[in-house]
Amino acid sequence: MNLVYGVCRLALAALAFLFLITLAAYEGGKRAGRAHGLSQGRALARLEAREEALERGRCPLCGKPG
Repeated sequence: MNLVYGVCRLALAALAFLFLITLAAYEGGKRAGRAHGLSQGRALARLEAREEALERGRCPLCGKPG
């Protein structure tokens, strides 16, 4: 009986450890993905601003034609 209790306790500890590792990996991946998405969005916003300025034929900062 004591051996079974020890094995169950060890199995629960291992499962808890695996859960914590999985949770930490998920959070790290989410953070890395968010940073990558923000950098991609900033790059795309610049390109879209240039495209819009070319289509309108005006500078987006000062409004001068050109």
